[in-house]
Amino acid sequence: SYKFNSKNQFYLFAGLGNKEPVRDDYLNSTPSTRPDAESMIDYEAGYKFTGTKLTATVNGYYMDYQNQLILTGNINDVGEYIRENVKDSYRAGVEIEFGYSISKKLALNSNLTLSENKIKVYNEFTYDYDIDGLRMNSYNNTTISFSPSVISSAELTYSPFKTLRLSTNIKYVGQQFLDNTSNENSILESYFLSNLSGSFSPSIKGLKGIEFKFMLNNIFGEKYSSNGYTFSDYSSNQRTEYNYYYPQAGANWMAGVVVRFSLIL
Repeated sequence: SYKFNSKNQFYLFAGLGNKEPVRDDYLNSTPSTRPDAESMIDYEAGYKFTGTKLTATVNGYYMDYQNQLILTGNINDVGEYIRENVKDSYRAGVEIEFGYSISKKLALNSNLTLSENKIKVYNEFTYDYDIDGLRMNSYNNTTISFSPSVISSAELTYSPFKTLRLSTNIKYVGQQFLDNTSNENSILESYFLSNLSGSFSPSIKGLKGIEFKFMLNNIFGEKYSSNGYTFSDYSSNQRTEYNYYYPQAGANWMAGVVVRFSLIL
């Protein structure tokens, strides 16, 4: 990294990571389909600006994988997701973070990630009733499942005085595929969420600290699914996709109290 001055910094990064399959990967496979460890080289470059009121970061990355363990879109007989290795794949994109102090009491923070998440060659095995066996379909440069190309959020925070904090947050998650074939018939639709939260921390004699919290989630009642699974088959030379979704809660709220005190034994 290199600092031009107190406000401007540029950095480069390269790192190698390796990861063994987890226990479920072994339990959900057979000896002939047992997964291998995955390996990844991560290249990143970025710029940071730190001003009196404004902070900003732009980071570009390229993650080059070998034998990446990815979700297939299938589940096992007890509902757990199944992962498999793909030989060559990558995740590349740019991340932008922005913060601005509008005043001493009001601040804005936001972020945006734009990415491309691809498998160079993906072989899909689907049951074909016409041949009473598996049919293989090969795909080139297909999108990795559950990998949205756009994610963004923004939060506005207001603190009228030291003990009170109020925030509103909006979040957008782009379209995702349920499997690794980039099939437009098996997708999770994009969704947009709005939340409110707050905390109040009064000073009470005899307590080290007390904090009252509340959260109002999905305040506009967005109907969305953040996860799901899919599988396909062939019959009479026709492909059928079976998509299953996990719907999320509509408008909901949570509240809590945190109490801090000293205990002398």
